[in-house]
Amino acid sequence: MGAQCPECYQERKEAERREEEEADTLLPPRRPPASRWITAVPAYGRDYENAEGAFADWVAGKDFRLCDISMGPNDGRYCSRRDFERGSLAGATIKVRYKRLENIVLLRWLEEINNWVIVGRVDEDNL
Repeated sequence: MGAQCPECYQERKEAERREEEEADTLLPPRRPPASRWITAVPAYGRDYENAEGAFADWVAGKDFRLCDISMGPNDGRYCSRRDFERGSLAGATIKVRYKRLENIVLLRWLEEINNWVIVGRVDEDNL
């Protein structure tokens, strides 16, 4: 790979900086690409009656299982919040299923505030 001219490098860095500034707002995060949606279900037979219970255990670092057909060899693998706070999966939206797997709470790691937030939910009240 050849060296870039200084002007091209500066233009690319300026564009990256502008994108980061746009993402720095505390408004709901932009929708990630479809490949960045990951479904997790509670591990070891746990279940939750509400989104807040699922969210609390996710933040506490309890184990969940990946449940995505597109994940291939990772389907069924145990995971926790730490797997999604750094690295290539950082910024993914996690769909945590609860209440007999009928409802979903959408969680996302926000680097700006260094914390997990609920960005949406799908349940019988908002179908």
